[in-house]
Amino acid sequence: MLDTSLIIRTAREEDLDALVALEHTVAQGLPSREMFVVDERAFYEPLLMQNNGQILLAEYENRIVGAGIVAFPRAKATDNLGKELLFPLSLLERVVHIESVYILPEFRGKKLAQVLTSRNLELAAQYGRDRALSTVWPGNASSMSFLYELGLTVRKLTRKYGGLDRFIMLRTPEKTVSSGESVLIPCLDMDGHRKQLSQGMIGVGLLRHDEAKHDQPGNLAFSVIYRKVNGDLSCGSSANA
Repeated sequence: MLDTSLIIRTAREEDLDALVALEHTVAQGLPSREMFVVDERAFYEPLLMQNNGQILLAEYENRIVGAGIVAFPRAKATDNLGKELLFPLSLLERVVHIESVYILPEFRGKKLAQVLTSRNLELAAQYGRDRALSTVWPGNASSMSFLYELGLTVRKLTRKYGGLDRFIMLRTPEKTVSSGESVLIPCLDMDGHRKQLSQGMIGVGLLRHDEAKHDQPGNLAFSVIYRKVNGDLSCGSSANA
């Protein structure tokens, strides 16, 4: 349950230095540098100053303890993730990127990340941005579980940020229905992921192996669950290009 003493509010320009400091603090505690790429103030400024996105902050006793960031990429921008899935122009204009969410360790386990991101997506939908996409390292079980809970599924494996392997995950307003026998692919079996995605399968969840320890976010003992998607994806191709 979310602590009622926490305040959720929109970030202001004067919050940016504290936001960057929060990001670096969270990054230092991660077990792998591949989990995400750290951004600096120059990344956040256009989101606030040019209405290119939305940043929500969680504040406790005048201290920023969490942040959720989404971006509104231009339809013709090279970094619009919808292009990776071959979206037509009409859908590229509806894309919202789930960039990141940062929560201080002592405030985790309160569903704060879900609250920040869900509210961000609700606000984005009011602007017509109802195709949510995000990238995640295939070995990051906690982030993948979080995105699955929000309704995103794995649609492609590609390389981003200077050659790092990343899943592209997607949520659309239309409910995605999958069926058939599940196929399990170990999280770091990149060839296995590419094979399933090229056959029209999508990643719908993850299965932790018996030796996995849930309190260790860097534990890689899990597999991605693939199933066949029913019907037209209505968003271009799900194949791994």
